Amino acid sequence: MRNVKLWTWPGLAAVVCLSALAIWFKAGAIEADLRSRTISALQRDHAWVQVLINGRDLTLTGLAPDEDSRSKALSIARNVHGVRDVKDASVLLPEEKPYRLSAEKTENGITLGGFVPNEAARADIVSTLTGLLPGIALSDQMKLARGAPAELVSLAGFGLSAFTRFSIGSMTITDGTMRITGKALNPDDHEAALSVLSSVPASAGVVSEVEIVPAAAIGDYSWSASKGPGGLVLNGYAPDFAVRKAIMTRAGLAGGDLAAVDRMRFATGVPAGVDWLTAVELGLSALEKMSEGTVTITDKTLDVSGEARDADAFRAIQDMLSGKLRGGVLLGTADIGMAPGHGAD
Repeated sequence: MRNVKLWTWPGLAAVVCLSALAIWFKAGAIEADLRSRTISALQRDHAWVQVLINGRDLTLTGLAPDEDSRSKALSIARNVHGVRDVKDASVLLPEEKPYRLSAEKTENGITLGGFVPNEAARADIVSTLTGLLPGIALSDQMKLARGAPAELVSLAGFGLSAFTRFSIGSMTITDGTMRITGKALNPDDHEAALSVLSSVPASAGVVSEVEIVPAAAIGDYSWSASKGPGGLVLNGYAPDFAVRKAIMTRAGLAGGDLAAVDRMRFATGVPAGVDWLTAVELGLSALEKMSEGTVTITDKTLDVSGEARDADAFRAIQDMLSGKLRGGVLLGTADIGMAPGHGAD
């Protein structure tokens, strides 16, 4: 009997230990499975959540971007099969008022600053930039905070897309209102940047200010206007927005009932001694008296060709182009005829 006892107790102890280990391993496997499935359910929209587990009870921690995200994360975790209880130990991100996001492009790369509401927004903004400007040096100094406007990422995307057209530039978004400045790489990029920024939908936010420094003209500094049955078309360069706007106002008079199409571009490089607006207005004044024609300014030279409306218009054009011309330009060629059916007196 004694020998039986000697053999029985060690066996029972081994069975108990092995059973305890089996239960422990099984419990560990259950916990790992629950935690894995909970994290997987939360990962897509609530990657901020960290999951602690004790048996079948979960505790959610982390920095919640807002109350709505916190509430949804708790709901998702509670609906994971096998979970018994979920406790919330998360903390809300600090709130920023006003809410700012910024980007600055220099010769050394781009620096992102300000705030984003979550890591998904950060990833979207960084991805947008690396897609637009692959290989550019990027410094991400954005911090997490609550209070972002609903379309922050969308508005930032419009602003950052203009950076491909700038040698240097900056973008600042404050509570859904964007201000952007930059220096155009070339005249075509200037127009492209303006086009992008003028197409921002109202639902994405407000563009309060756009300030783009023109690039140097490519080749000669020139301008032209052509008048025909289809309307008045303006090409070439304007040094700034005020001059361009004034040219279009004057073109409306020169075109009469015809539409004026603006195909001008911004550029620096107005020849020394030339008042560009005055010189252009001289050309448009001559064109106004033609039924069709073309005026061109290349550096300091004005060339005019076309058909005067009638004899009075012909003489008026001759007077305009005689003597010293306005605006500091010189007359190159003047080939003015008469419109059919209007001979000279």
